[in-house]
Amino acid sequence: MTLPNVQEHAGAEGAPSPYRWVILFIAWIAFLLSFIDRLAWANVAVSVGESLGLTVAVLGVFVTAFYVFITLAVGPLLGTIAMLLVREPPRTELRLNA
Repeated sequence: MTLPNVQEHAGAEGAPSPYRWVILFIAWIAFLLSFIDRLAWANVAVSVGESLGLTVAVLGVFVTAFYVFITLAVGPLLGTIAMLLVREPPRTELRLNA
């Protein structure tokens, strides 16, 4: 497996692509929204449980099941989609640039 070199993915001028900042920003926003969602759920869990007639422990089971589903189902699905979009041949050797 060969590790990608910055120069291989550089633009015409030899500088790294500016799209790396866009990707970093999108990932940062995704983590921020996930964090805010978890904070919001902690604050409204008691009132939601009362209105649905469920205890906070049962609501915790639902939230845990949701995150397990997201991790096990959506993560590999997105990874498969990313591999299909890139369409690079699999790398078979590992080479570290010194």
